[in-house]
Amino acid sequence: MKILVKSNEIIYLSWVKHILRENSIDFLVFDEFISAIEGNITAFPIRILVNENDYDIAKKIITDETQ
Repeated sequence: MKILVKSNEIIYLSWVKHILRENSIDFLVFDEFISAIEGNITAFPIRILVNENDYDIAKKIITDETQ
């Protein structure tokens, strides 16, 4: 697994997850609830990871969609 996105922006992360689902790219989300445990200080970015085989296409899709 490889980190595709690391951010605290909930809307952006939701959008990334939507785009990945729409393109049938499997992903994992790490640290999504850590900020709730730590008092919602957003010191811990949420990470979205994809399989190494899907990384290049996922990165291209996210980059193309943001331009």
